[in-house]
Amino acid sequence: MFEYVGEPVLLDKDSELKTVEEIIKSLKEWFQRPTNDRLSVLEVFESLDVANCGEVSPQNFESAFNRLGVKLRPSEITLLKDVLERNVGFLQYRSLVRELQGVPQLDFMNRGVIKLAKVAEKRDLNQT
Repeated sequence: MFEYVGEPVLLDKDSELKTVEEIIKSLKEWFQRPTNDRLSVLEVFESLDVANCGEVSPQNFESAFNRLGVKLRPSEITLLKDVLERNVGFLQYRSLVRELQGVPQLDFMNRGVIKLAKVAEKRDLNQT
């Protein structure tokens, strides 16, 4: 497993990111940089998942990003925690990893779009 060498950096040095979508976009850009091509997000999270259940503690969540060279601001961590926290005190990281790999996950979709899709699905099911 390769880890980032050096001091972790902010995704946006000028201002904090305000939405999960902005964080995901910035993370994808970070991992696409040629200098970061050997970093394995999944391997870093799995190395901190001692129970091998797809969850890490908040401390290990932050540690994983530090190992990947990313320093998240407290508000950015809170945004991600709000999406990823399933069990009290633990964060499920696999949907984040899949999203970063380009596999869209419902956890990170716009809530308005999901609501609209459910309405359309219900309408379509009632028409048959």
